[in-house]
Amino acid sequence: MDDKLNDVVVKISAAENDLREVQSPDTITPGTVDVDGEMYKLMINISILPKLKLWASEIAIAKEQEYSKARLSETIALTPQIMKDKDITRSERTNYVKMLTCDILYEVDKMKAKARYFDDMLRTYSEWLMVYKKTRDYR
Repeated sequence: MDDKLNDVVVKISAAENDLREVQSPDTITPGTVDVDGEMYKLMINISILPKLKLWASEIAIAKEQEYSKARLSETIALTPQIMKDKDITRSERTNYVKMLTCDILYEVDKMKAKARYFDDMLRTYSEWLMVYKKTRDYR
C-alpha cells in the first residue's frame, strides 16, 4: 500500500509543478492581451486542480485507514498490566493511544488540508476566469 501512496505523492508533486502562476484580475488592465494569457493559464490550472484534489483525498483516506488500524492495535496492546506499570488510568487510555498515533493523524490532517486548499484554488480560479471573460472585451 505504501508504494501506491508514494506513487500518488509523486504525481501530486509533478502536477503541482505544472500549475501556472496567475495574476489577480484586479492587477490586469481590462481589454489587453494580458487577459488572454491569464485566461490560458487559468484554464491549465483548472484542468489540473481536480486531479490534485482527488489524489490528496485518496492519500487522506488511506492514512485515515492506517490511523484507525494503528489506534486499534495500540489499544489492544495496552493491557491492564501495562496501564498499571505506566500509571495510566482508564480515562487517560484514549489520550495515551492518541499520543502514540499522533504522527499518522498529523499526516491525515495535512492531506485533508491540502485537498481543501486545492478545492479552494479551483473555486477561486473558476471565479477569476469568469471575471477575465467579462473584462476581455472591455474597452
